[in-house]
Amino acid sequence: MTSSRPAAAGREDVIRIAHGWLTQLYGQGPNREWVYGQMPRRVIIEEMLQGADGAVPDDYKFFVYHGRCVFVQVDSGRFGRRTQDFFHPDWRHLPLSGGPPWADPEPAPPPHLAEMVTLAEKLGAETDFVRVDLYDVDGRVVFGELTSFPAGGDSPFDPDSFDEEFGRPWTVPRRYR
Repeated sequence: MTSSRPAAAGREDVIRIAHGWLTQLYGQGPNREWVYGQMPRRVIIEEMLQGADGAVPDDYKFFVYHGRCVFVQVDSGRFGRRTQDFFHPDWRHLPLSGGPPWADPEPAPPPHLAEMVTLAEKLGAETDFVRVDLYDVDGRVVFGELTSFPAGGDSPFDPDSFDEEFGRPWTVPRRYR
């Protein structure tokens, strides 16, 4: 995925970049998200999300099990000094790392946290597990994506006891066994 501001890339540059995206075989990268390799290749143009300060907003990832949000991941500084923190939905910080360092100071809850949790639970109501990605951008909640296997299901935590902790709320449906 590449992002570009209109002032930074002309039409011809954008077309060239998009052609490059169409030649990539997705799903074979570091996360091995095989399902993306099964998708027809297309280009989707999305709104460039920016806060009032011009920065890319924090990315909030809600881990929803059987319609209930259990964990929230916050990624900040995506295109700079990236940090990552994990919380319970009531904003109690979890003492774990998924790779990037924790933010310092610890991130405050987003202004629309309750609305975001409710929306994530509605979006995940019909499935046994889904991660719902949302943004809180200047007074509005914006949808990012849904994924059933974040990082290809292969993103270990430190300490590794949280691998089990993140699996505990999931009752694996019989049809998967």
